[in-house]
Amino acid sequence: MKLSKAISKYFTGIESDREARLDIFYFAEEPFSYTPSYLRGKGYRDIAVSKDSGIFYGLDRNGTAVDIVDMQNPIEMSLLGRVDLPLEVFTLSFAKNGVVYALNRDGSIVAVDARGFSPLPKPPGILGFTAGLFNNDQAPAVGSRIGAVKVLYRGEGGIDSFYLSGADATHFVVDGNGTVYLKEPLDLNSYGWSYRFRVGATNAAGTTEVDVAYIDERGGELAEMR
Repeated sequence: MKLSKAISKYFTGIESDREARLDIFYFAEEPFSYTPSYLRGKGYRDIAVSKDSGIFYGLDRNGTAVDIVDMQNPIEMSLLGRVDLPLEVFTLSFAKNGVVYALNRDGSIVAVDARGFSPLPKPPGILGFTAGLFNNDQAPAVGSRIGAVKVLYRGEGGIDSFYLSGADATHFVVDGNGTVYLKEPLDLNSYGWSYRFRVGATNAAGTTEVDVAYIDERGGELAEMR
């Protein structure tokens, strides 16, 4: 499953007291989006995004300092550091190679050297899923696709591998994209109406695991993942 990302910056309030906002949109099997929690209540005057490095730069409301923020985790961003400015600036123009270019009210440009701050290593970000049999569905054949985790972020260097864990995981297998397939026949009549296990993703920074449920809902009550 390939996931693409789009970043949108916008402003609220009047020009003299405006606030910059950032939305990050993800597109996988279906579009979904996040408003980064780090931005809530921060009140940045302006934001410059460096997409390649996974960093954004936030100009504080006073225009006298720039925050360097890690965007690798779109849900819970982390502050890497802060650079104090020699004078007040009004807006940020763009960022490139660790240098942020700011614009003064008189139109002059200030180059802010923010190098030395690198994205912190972070484990992968993935979302689990619930799948199952409904109505008149027949038991799936061996090799059938059960579902796939959504990859929110891979971390620097990408995901090295996916794996399964838990007692029920022996019935399934996961490929290098996070897609889960049936490994052996399911005896739903004798076992019960649900199988539960975890999918894990590993990169150089660590491992993340999420819950997955495969539910027999033919005449039963839908189980919620716990």
